[in-house]
Amino acid sequence: MRPRILLSVPHMGGRELAYVAGAFVTNWLSTVGPDVDAFEKEMEQRIDVPTVALSSGTAALHLGLRLMGVQAGDEVFCPTLTFAATCNPVWHLGALPVFLDSERTTWNLDPNVLEEALKEKARAGKLPRAVIVVHQYGQCADMDPILELCGRYEIPVLEDAAQALGGTYKGHAAGTMGAAGVFSFNGNKIITTAGGGMLVSSSREWVDKARYWSQQSRDARRAYQHSEIGFNYRMSNVLAAIGRGQLQVLDERIKQRRAIAFRYRDAFADLPGMSFMPQGPNGIHTNWLSCFLIDPDFGCSRDELIARLDAANVEARPVWRPMHMQPFHSDCERFGGAVAEDLFRRGICLPSSSSLSLDDQLYVISVIRDAAGAAAWETAGAKTSPVDLSDEGASKNNITSAEDNSVLRSVCGRVVLVTGAAGSIGSELCRQIAQFAPAAIVGFDIAESGLFELELQMREAFPAITFHAEIGSVQNAARLDELMNRYRPAAVYHAAAYKHVPLMESHPFEAVENNVFGTYSLGLAAMAHGVENFVLISSDKAVRPTSVMGVTKRIAELVLLNMQSGTTKFVAVRFGNVMDSTGSVMPIFRRQIARGGPVTVTDPEMTRFFMTVAEAGRLVLQAGATAGAGQICVLEIGQAVRIVDLAIQMIRKAGFTPGKDIAIEFTGRRPGEKLSEEMASYLEDTESTTYENIRVLNTLAVNHEELNGRIDALRSICNRRDASGLVQVLSEIVPEYSPSGELLRFS
Repeated sequence: MRPRILLSVPHMGGRELAYVAGAFVTNWLSTVGPDVDAFEKEMEQRIDVPTVALSSGTAALHLGLRLMGVQAGDEVFCPTLTFAATCNPVWHLGALPVFLDSERTTWNLDPNVLEEALKEKARAGKLPRAVIVVHQYGQCADMDPILELCGRYEIPVLEDAAQALGGTYKGHAAGTMGAAGVFSFNGNKIITTAGGGMLVSSSREWVDKARYWSQQSRDARRAYQHSEIGFNYRMSNVLAAIGRGQLQVLDERIKQRRAIAFRYRDAFADLPGMSFMPQGPNGIHTNWLSCFLIDPDFGCSRDELIARLDAANVEARPVWRPMHMQPFHSDCERFGGAVAEDLFRRGICLPSSSSLSLDDQLYVISVIRDAAGAAAWETAGAKTSPVDLSDEGASKNNITSAEDNSVLRSVCGRVVLVTGAAGSIGSELCRQIAQFAPAAIVGFDIAESGLFELELQMREAFPAITFHAEIGSVQNAARLDELMNRYRPAAVYHAAAYKHVPLMESHPFEAVENNVFGTYSLGLAAMAHGVENFVLISSDKAVRPTSVMGVTKRIAELVLLNMQSGTTKFVAVRFGNVMDSTGSVMPIFRRQIARGGPVTVTDPEMTRFFMTVAEAGRLVLQAGATAGAGQICVLEIGQAVRIVDLAIQMIRKAGFTPGKDIAIEFTGRRPGEKLSEEMASYLEDTESTTYENIRVLNTLAVNHEELNGRIDALRSICNRRDASGLVQVLSEIVPEYSPSGELLRFS
């Protein structure tokens, strides 16, 4: 029988285990080791506020409320949708919790309900002594209005960030925005010390006081002396040693949990009646647990789904039962509660541990999809959105004029190398670069016929521009070195790639060798020969990839980010589908219409971003000219277009009636295809540039040593054609990658 898949379990890898082993030896030899103090300092450096390490998150809440002056008979506002540990310390102090409802947009404390409650309490002359805010399942509450309201009434805010360590709100670390915040490190949290917690505050005086209380309130005297009651709440050195090891991998653990959450989201996107917990726009959600809502049209109820998962040996639970529905707290005062009750009735938490293997994730997905049953797509009477099929109107992006000074400075009078020059993007780049008076253009491609045609076109259209047609593969390091020595290019535009999604699912080794190793070899050659600018042509399919093509493009991005050294500036550019390019859906639709149909569409809800080849070429040139080293650029190209709407309008433009003259057939998604694409992932924030429609991503740092090691592992795997090993390493390099069923069967 398959081992039980648990909701959330402790996760320790080799690096932190090695660290902890050394710390155990240190603490075995020393009665008082340095690890608690060191753990506090390391955490303080990360979140930039003073910290004190304690025995549990509950202990931290208890001391936080004491610091805020909570006493017997006081009232403390708490969200009703939370775990009991949030409000238990209120009872420990003899105070009374008052429960407030949630908002649907974050599942956290609703600022509108808070305002209503504060007004009523102010009229009654009995304001709460403190307000506890919980960052639910790792997503920060909307803190700005909450802090403004509490500041207006001079009430301190205590943040329960037990599930949100590493999360952010508008650039602020979770737990650092209120008067005090608490974290938990017990066994099911993102990082674990096997127990333990932490209290943080911008007030050093408060943190020092909490540390004093946590050590039995021992006065600074030679003999044991106690002037007030204290507690045995200090974290042990052994737990602190574990915490220091775990803290080294916090970002990695968050990335893994978020990858799992979004893999679930993508896998269930086509299921009616199943919706993902909202991801607020104000920062990073840690996705401590992956939460969904189940509606009646899902195919079974929430509780029936949990029962089916349990029968399949998969642990799942409802979201928190609201505190006002708990027997012990049922007599407490509350404001609202209908939203929290609804989230509880419909909400389910799925296995989310950062140690959850890809195989286990796919197993959970298969059980849920089986429970949902086959979903029938309703396509009759589909409302089509307008799609401008002209070259000028395919996208809402405004292209700048040919007199682009930044592009002119980067290209004029310089030798420019374009790989994949015979392709749709590569050839357009050659044509646009020629307009900026380069010293020469080197068109490099393995496709002989296409390169021959391009050479004829360039000589006819741009007789004053020197064009060198060069045959070869980007995988051939010796050939690349020869090219660099001969032409000494100042700029490289790397468009050479295998890009056909379904084809690469059945040829994954070739995709890795060309898209990853070819990029790696070209990048090394560029660095060795002093190339100034290197621009990689990437894809929206690199975002949370579900295809081999997409994941190899994402790894190519990481490879170049890993090379940021020396004089070469590496930049990547992501964009969507190019209209009428080789392999585009539009030429296929035209051929099918010309034959009298049917026009085949994979899925009625499939959407894509579209742009003209001219837009794509200009974006690449602009990004290469303006982006900083190590940046990834994306284009804002308006709304995604439903493919079925595109098909309908192309049929109408040809003079036929869709469904009557020309039939539309839905064939089902092909291996590796998504329903919709994105330009940036949940791990990436974007910033504006000097170009209105170009943005740059703030990506996570690359671990150079680990990436190089895994690239070496990929080489070995490709050499021995190890399909299962390939899937494993691709998923390790890009944790958010969801392999297709085709690839898993291949492996």
